[in-house]
Amino acid sequence: MLMASKAALQETDDLTKEADGVVVDSLSVSYRANVVLKDVSLHVKRGEAITLLGNSGCGKTTLLRAIAGFVSPSRGRIQMAARDITNVPSHRRDIGFLHQQYALFPHLTVEQNVRFGLRERRVPKDVAEAKTDRVLSMVRLEGARAKYPSELSGGMQQRVALARCLVLEPKVLLLDEPLSALDANLRMELRHELKEMRRRFPDMTMIYVTHDRDEAMTFSDKIAVMRNGVIEQFGSPSDLYDHPENGFVARFLGELNEIPNEITQRLAHRQSNSSQVGQWYIRPERVVLSDELDISLPGVVKAVEWLGGTHRVQVEVMGGQGSTMTVTSTRLREDPYVGKQIAISFCPEDCMHVSCK
Repeated sequence: MLMASKAALQETDDLTKEADGVVVDSLSVSYRANVVLKDVSLHVKRGEAITLLGNSGCGKTTLLRAIAGFVSPSRGRIQMAARDITNVPSHRRDIGFLHQQYALFPHLTVEQNVRFGLRERRVPKDVAEAKTDRVLSMVRLEGARAKYPSELSGGMQQRVALARCLVLEPKVLLLDEPLSALDANLRMELRHELKEMRRRFPDMTMIYVTHDRDEAMTFSDKIAVMRNGVIEQFGSPSDLYDHPENGFVARFLGELNEIPNEITQRLAHRQSNSSQVGQWYIRPERVVLSDELDISLPGVVKAVEWLGGTHRVQVEVMGGQGSTMTVTSTRLREDPYVGKQIAISFCPEDCMHVSCK
């Protein structure tokens, strides 16, 4: 009886999150004759963090701006917390928007920038001060409150922009490639801070735009891979990586090895969808430089790259009609060299059949 009650409570909570999230229903956006979004649908639960991932021009930023209210759709609708906000002005949507260029006021201090939205909403001074102090502490800028944006590093400016969004406690936070202008080390640091922010605001829904696969994989509960104004696939990072629905998604999420034709017949009976037009692939990290696994192929080392934490070895498969397979490994039993004859092997269950779309 108690277990049934817990299950019922969990189901109720899931339904509440469904209703309180963001729903994009058959949305299309056109700029004159140019159709940027084509009948896009997306459902984000309350408290979920999702990423819109794709190349430049695929429509991901347009979708984000439509949710924010900066772009008017030509058809379809947008709902937030079960309320239709398609025609609601952007300033009435209870949405925070973190711009790529931060958009800080250069004549205001850090503290004044963060408090600006509260002042516009006529929040009482003592409440505004308490809220400002809390978010400045959260983004570790207490000691910079009197500085101006020109006196801050790029990472600090980013944190000010983030604090300015968070102080308003929006239901939805939209992030438009917020780390793209930063160097690699700072991107990694701020990526961890964004994940910590998720822990502090568990009910805040976040929609993140990036073209960086690693950012999407580490930040997101789910990823929407976009191409030419449509969502190709929407799911968890592991689902997209291990079970891509087409070749575009498979390649966008990581490097692929094409399985030589002489091996594909041995794999074809393993999956019901293998009769469809497509190709068999395997990820480089699932291939080993030995003959110890079920499927083994002889080859010759064509190139070796050391990437610090990993080795990347390209092997030309002998008898594979010139096909080359890549192996990535964090630990090698011996250092391979160009021209060395070597065996590679992999397990059939690590192979995936992907449509050619």
